[in-house]
Amino acid sequence: MSSVKLENVKRFYNIGKTNEFRALKSIDLAIDKGEFISIIGPSGSGKSTLLNMIGCLDTPTEGKVYIEDSDVSKLNSSERAKIRRERIGFVFQQFNLIRSLTCIENIELPMEFAGTGRDEMIKRSQKLLDIMGLGDKGNQIPSEMSGGEQQRVAIARALANNPQIILADEPTGNLDTKTGEKIMEVLIDLNRNENKTLIMVTHDNEIADVADRIVRMQDGKIV
Repeated sequence: MSSVKLENVKRFYNIGKTNEFRALKSIDLAIDKGEFISIIGPSGSGKSTLLNMIGCLDTPTEGKVYIEDSDVSKLNSSERAKIRRERIGFVFQQFNLIRSLTCIENIELPMEFAGTGRDEMIKRSQKLLDIMGLGDKGNQIPSEMSGGEQQRVAIARALANNPQIILADEPTGNLDTKTGEKIMEVLIDLNRNENKTLIMVTHDNEIADVADRIVRMQDGKIV
């Protein structure tokens, strides 16, 4: 069963204007449940736009995007938000933690949006922190933590609603090599042992080589 499928997806910006930009040109891609895909290519090749399509953060100009057999390309913004909340976890290069919240509060946030009960939220947040090796840091705020610790909190937050699909955009980009390797171990473990579909944008060929399959992009196309 496909976890993600794109059929003839095109994404154009400023259509008909002198600065029209064709970010994606006729993308066909099927990703199986539990597969680990790395997306590589030069800056401006369409990697992040492709990830935004899969993550329901953007809609195609043409074509269809399926998430676990649901065509999400025609959904309205609140329907897409529901898919993001329930089925997709996001990990970014910049961590994107809310600076004024503690670690545990950052992890609780997606569950709050999903309407999870308070007791379950507390229990699951602590369990995720324990899994990430941060069990005693729940009350710290991000500025009190190292980059690697913040990224582990971000991964815990991505897992809060137990999504099947994890999207990672340069998740080791702001980390030193050793810390980056540890973050990759966490993500690979989720893919191999929990059968999470892992889709990662990276510029690091060594990281890309660990994936089941490499998708190379250039000028808005898969090459």
